Amino acid sequence: MNSRRVFPPAVGLALALIVAATPVAALPDIYPGAPYGEWDYPLVPRDAPISSVHDVRLSPSLPGNTAGTYWNLTVYNWSADPTPDGFVMWLYLDGAENNWDMTYFSGPMPDYSALQRTDQGPRTVRGGRHTLEVRVDEGGYIAESDETNNDWAGQFVWTPYELTQGVPVTRSAPPLRTGGWSSIPAGPTNYYNCDGFRFESVGWWNVVATVPADAADDYDCRLHAPPMLPHDGFSETLAYSMQGAGRVDAVLVNRNTAGQQIWDVGVTNWNAGDGDVDVLWSWSEGLPFGDMATFPVAEGGWVRLYEFQVTPEDLGWVMVRLSSCLGDVLRLRVFGPDFTTGTFIDAEHEAGIVDARAVLHFEVDTPGYYCAAVTKDPIDPGSDCIALLEAGPGRPDFTPVQPVGWDHPCLPRPTPDLAPTVVAAPDTLHGDVASTYINAAVLNDSPVAYLESSPYVKFHAVVDGESRTWRGYHPVPAYDIYEWNSGTPLTVSGGRHTFGVSIDPDREVPELSERNNAYARQWSWAPSTLPAGVAIARPAPAACDGGWYDCSGADPLYFNCDGLRIDDVPGSYWLGLAAGGAAGQDVDIRLHEALPGAVDGFAAPLAVSEWGGPFVDMVLVNFNVASRRPFDVGVIGEGDAGDYAAHAVASVFHGVSPDGLIGPFTLGADELLALHEFQLQPGPHVFRLENMGDDVSLGLSLQHPGLAYQTHSDAVAIAFSAPPGEDQSFIYDLPADAYVCLAVCKDRGDEAPLPVDYRLGVWSGPTDVDDGPTPALRTALAGAAPNPFNPRTTVRFTLAQDGPVRLDVHDLAGKRVRTLVDGRRPAGPHAVDWDGRDNAGSPLASGVYVLRLRAEGVAEVSKVSLVR
Repeated sequence: MNSRRVFPPAVGLALALIVAATPVAALPDIYPGAPYGEWDYPLVPRDAPISSVHDVRLSPSLPGNTAGTYWNLTVYNWSADPTPDGFVMWLYLDGAENNWDMTYFSGPMPDYSALQRTDQGPRTVRGGRHTLEVRVDEGGYIAESDETNNDWAGQFVWTPYELTQGVPVTRSAPPLRTGGWSSIPAGPTNYYNCDGFRFESVGWWNVVATVPADAADDYDCRLHAPPMLPHDGFSETLAYSMQGAGRVDAVLVNRNTAGQQIWDVGVTNWNAGDGDVDVLWSWSEGLPFGDMATFPVAEGGWVRLYEFQVTPEDLGWVMVRLSSCLGDVLRLRVFGPDFTTGTFIDAEHEAGIVDARAVLHFEVDTPGYYCAAVTKDPIDPGSDCIALLEAGPGRPDFTPVQPVGWDHPCLPRPTPDLAPTVVAAPDTLHGDVASTYINAAVLNDSPVAYLESSPYVKFHAVVDGESRTWRGYHPVPAYDIYEWNSGTPLTVSGGRHTFGVSIDPDREVPELSERNNAYARQWSWAPSTLPAGVAIARPAPAACDGGWYDCSGADPLYFNCDGLRIDDVPGSYWLGLAAGGAAGQDVDIRLHEALPGAVDGFAAPLAVSEWGGPFVDMVLVNFNVASRRPFDVGVIGEGDAGDYAAHAVASVFHGVSPDGLIGPFTLGADELLALHEFQLQPGPHVFRLENMGDDVSLGLSLQHPGLAYQTHSDAVAIAFSAPPGEDQSFIYDLPADAYVCLAVCKDRGDEAPLPVDYRLGVWSGPTDVDDGPTPALRTALAGAAPNPFNPRTTVRFTLAQDGPVRLDVHDLAGKRVRTLVDGRRPAGPHAVDWDGRDNAGSPLASGVYVLRLRAEGVAEVSKVSLVR
């Protein structure tokens, strides 16, 4: 409508007298105001275009989430001066940055006149409580006598969005919770602006959750009773969830106590976020007491409710346990039967996932219907897997414990310490004899006692992941500690072993947690000395990583091993030990310093031989370089390794620069290795091994004269893996005068029981010896050393002839992660370093990787372990 003079008849004469007596104003004054008559406010939203200039009252209800809102506005110029020009009136909803609507008066507006706009729209407003605001001449383009009265706002309620159970609704960012409040006149209490939703508590436990799409957004939610009057809605709050940015906010209703009725939920914008939000109403599923439920874990944020009943017969200790994938961040909460309405903070019990499990253990003295809520926040990681939720009677919880005066929860000791007050870490442990005594302490870390007479609670003493003996207990009171101080010794072989205790490993007794039942730590047992020249048979080594899963703390882990000690022999300058698995099974060996004590032995190796498959491994000490002292050798089982043969040897010196054949020599039954030392002048030399047997394969290697500790892979020239009975030979150009060692070794461990005779030939300089040797090399992958490694290892291989070669690293799934060599290489031995990174330069995770060599139609593989 156009501007018109409006003077209600009842006050017309009085106004005329006042105007006549009032001095002329210097400036106009425009402002929103409710006119006389049936206007409820200066700005009135309505549900239909049925207004008139004399009758604009608030509708009984306003339709939310649809284009059904019409607005009506009155603006006055209550001044003796007209406006010099027209002006714009902007409408805002919840103080949003962008105006909701606008109208323009082309002006000028006369003095003492009213401007009215009716039935403008329709416009769409979301359900909930909102602040509708008008700003007249925003920006102050018209000079007025009063610039402070140009704005007016009021709060109104639109009908909320009705949620469907289990169907999420995606909405744009909720309104600013106090947007537009600065324009509301003093008077009734203001309540937060909100996006409004409605549901009926049909399920036994109901939840409405809000999940922000952007983890930086903080959207809260409030629970309200449905309004007695249409425009009283979304005011008084029954529950208010404020979980913080990127978190799931939720309000809950327990129909068991609140009954079935209508509820409103208002979603507010706490930090002016602008991302979308998902709103979901769902209700509880049933979980029988003593049973479990499974459900998927997915990315994003969500809430799941499970109701379980605790009957009078079930009173006492109750357990609720949540299990999920390692790395998932979930939250478990339990609400009691007296709960009516509230939020997460009203839970009686709460726990977060730790090591893929959350456990709540609490005493119940009130029967009724309880609710377990599992939540996932969008800012936390998750994975595609299945989670388990259990609710049932309380259980005991057995876990290793370190009593006062003990150095660890489980300790091997070299002497029996019956009922001690102090159990210290051992100074030494003796291998290969019955002298290891068990000391272990176990706590029932639960208020629930184990009172059954059968089965016993069994404590197992575990060495390298295998139970060696056990002891049973019953009953086990709540919070009681049991100390096992054995008087019967175990025999543990020399070497490094993982020693610990495992409680109820067969899970015969239900517990609160099955993940805290074991403790282990590595110790070293002093090995027996294997004299040079002696060959022995030994039982299969234990799993190289057996028991590692039960180890905790910062102590580094080294492979479990069967240990032997070798000592130098006066007059000999090379000392070695070879080992081979029976029936072609694989054992590897490592050379270590012979260290005192029960902690440091068999840890970081000096040399590692990992030739794989049926091949014999050897480690050597060169006393021309190393100081004379004893050394330890750890024998490691690979896969299902069986019994193995071990043979310690010292070198025999054969003089200076021989020229021709020497021997014969014999490798007897169960003997694997012979070391022959020569003093040679610089220059080319031909080396030949004549195999005088028909059923044994022999290898020949010229070891590095300048390395103190070495294996086959450190040889400067090598020939091996010929068919049984065949000879081996090679040529090597010695750069300087040196004491060199020729190692003769049975190739295969399963040939250890077979004796064999052989002769050695050494020729110096250019030679044309009758029936002389032909240089022969075999293309082969020797493996990597050190192994395990961190951060670098050296991979060695030999080529029989010049040609293309490719050396790759694969993970255990077969994926190629690194190419180390791809191109032509000359014949002879080669070495290449690997830094534990992939082809992109990124560090690879700890684990076992496979080396694969391909050259001249030959393909060989070997394993290597990266330990971060």
